[in-house]
Amino acid sequence: MKKFNQILLLISAAVSYGCGYLEPLDTERIYSEENLGDYPSFVRGFLETAFNKLPNDYESIEYAWLDAMCGDLLISSESHLCRRFSTASVSPNEGIFDSYWKRDYSAMLYLNKFLKDDLGYRTRYLTDAEKNATLAAHLKGDAFALRAWYGYDLLLKFSGRSASDGKLLGYPIMTDIVDYATVSADSFRRNSFDECVAQILSDCDSALVYLPEANRDYLTEDHQYEGAVRWRRPDATIVNSIKALTCLMWASPSFNPDGDRERWRMAAEAAAKVIDFKLTNDLPHGFNPKAEVNWFSQQSPEAIWCNAARVTRTEVNMYPGGFSGTGFAGPTQNIVDAFPMENGYPISREESGYDPENPYIGRDRRFYRYINYDGASVIRPSNGEVMYTFECFEGGKDEPGRIRNTKTGYYVRKFIHQGWNAYDDKVETQAKALMLIRFREICLVFAEAANHAAGSPLTKIAGYSAKEMLSLVRGLDADPYLDECSSSEESFDALVRNERRIELFMEGKRFHDIRRWGDEELDIDVFRASIVRDGEGEKSYSRERVETLSYPSLWLPLPRNEVRKASLEQNEGWEDWK
Repeated sequence: MKKFNQILLLISAAVSYGCGYLEPLDTERIYSEENLGDYPSFVRGFLETAFNKLPNDYESIEYAWLDAMCGDLLISSESHLCRRFSTASVSPNEGIFDSYWKRDYSAMLYLNKFLKDDLGYRTRYLTDAEKNATLAAHLKGDAFALRAWYGYDLLLKFSGRSASDGKLLGYPIMTDIVDYATVSADSFRRNSFDECVAQILSDCDSALVYLPEANRDYLTEDHQYEGAVRWRRPDATIVNSIKALTCLMWASPSFNPDGDRERWRMAAEAAAKVIDFKLTNDLPHGFNPKAEVNWFSQQSPEAIWCNAARVTRTEVNMYPGGFSGTGFAGPTQNIVDAFPMENGYPISREESGYDPENPYIGRDRRFYRYINYDGASVIRPSNGEVMYTFECFEGGKDEPGRIRNTKTGYYVRKFIHQGWNAYDDKVETQAKALMLIRFREICLVFAEAANHAAGSPLTKIAGYSAKEMLSLVRGLDADPYLDECSSSEESFDALVRNERRIELFMEGKRFHDIRRWGDEELDIDVFRASIVRDGEGEKSYSRERVETLSYPSLWLPLPRNEVRKASLEQNEGWEDWK
């Protein structure tokens, strides 16, 4: 009876989400364990509700704003949770990721019901037996892939060393119909980190049994239920990407104290499968690995896994008050200094040609696509009209600290639709698609993992070398600095780390990277640009400290309410959050 009550709870909750696959609950019918499969819209609704919980906006704590917690972005409001959390100014009831714990377990609850006793697989969705078998198999694969994704997300956010004995722990694994909100304390415990990895990889392997190689029309003749119609839904490339991301974390120093190189090899081989498909199969069908990323299309070839595009407030949040924005957050001098010059050398090297009196000239191409700086312009793509030019010097309209301006003297360009202008009679907007996983990210996973697996960036693994993949990301015809760094495992690793930092800026990666590497500081000073223009218009450039980050631990806290309710072991450094 208890289990059936949970089923009714799931149905009611799923209906409340308004999923298109769910019909209104018919109170005249009697639902039971035995006949639930007679109502395919309900059954599929469990899966679709889990899909609906996937992230859909870069402007969130788990994506763009997370860069504020590692010093690459500064949120203007001192009361914002990310800013208070990164300066040790929060109370025990303000866990940075508490809502995501609830989201991930809620999604798993629906997925477990769909998978339990093969309910989703045995349900008849279509009258045509062959098409129904194909659809049911794909939906089962979807469920396993989604459970792997949500498991990886929990591991990414909440894994750490126990405050009591220092053991590496993950999250409480749940593969049955258990409501985390009502489960008894004696049946709810954190599994070891390795056990969680094993569960995620097992779910990935199960998903691969049922999913197509890729959701591409050119791979199938049945375009009604296969191919591009399944875009946004898992396929083998997505599942292998989840495996690669999971193994990369597992292989990293914070979670791999014995330095097991086989874990790195597993990450590299999983990533290589994705890369090989893109370069072998997608390349003849229009994929260009050197093309610039299109953030505004869910069909972007760069996307490995993409959520539906939606209109957001990015332009309002990221532009200054002078261009009808709010200056919600700005890139810091820290991230600006991380961008190399156009020849690939870091600005600290003489060979780079960097001129501190003209710091924005001759920089890496991504600098100009990601950062708006003093003197940069917003140019309307349709006719080349200069709509706005940034003045970030002292006394300029975009200077740091002015109301509705950023605190840093820089503004975000990444994710910004260049045709937006609040002063137009008809403001032009464009939907953005959140890329859960993208191609260059997987290339960076391979580069890091293959280098450590082989002990050299020149050794090929699964047909590719780490140097080749990093060269693809950097996109330079001649790259002497990459050649130089490829002389050793250590120097190449340092380059990979910086490439991850700039390529994946504002995608919520660096904070977790620093935590998994374990040898870089989270407690750092954050700097802004200080630009002074004299009476003759000449400018001088310096940096000024605006914030100091402070954390009690490399790990993040589990939600305090969950620790209290289920007596879960808290992570090291957060002993007071019990």
